[in-house]
Amino acid sequence: MDDFDRVLGHIPKEATSEISAIADGVKLIQNHFLAALAKHGFSPLESAIGLPFDPNQHEAVSHIESEEFPEGTVAVEHRRGWKLHDRVVRAATVAVSKGKK
Repeated sequence: MDDFDRVLGHIPKEATSEISAIADGVKLIQNHFLAALAKHGFSPLESAIGLPFDPNQHEAVSHIESEEFPEGTVAVEHRRGWKLHDRVVRAATVAVSKGKK
């Protein structure tokens, strides 16, 4: 799933029709894979950006200065977290804001 996210994250907003068609195909495969995982109880954690840092769901890999987010808030999500039913099986890898300069 991380590879799907990386591929789709690198598609330019103003892509050609051929690249858009490929991106649509990748999204379709990703959605089928998400549905298959959901049947077995796996689901991604909600995006952590803008939420307070929670060590039960987030793994902080760095602290960054941010004008946009207050101290202790997730500013960047590097890798999505996953849960199996209600249990976190992989924490989201994040960068936490340390506030303004």
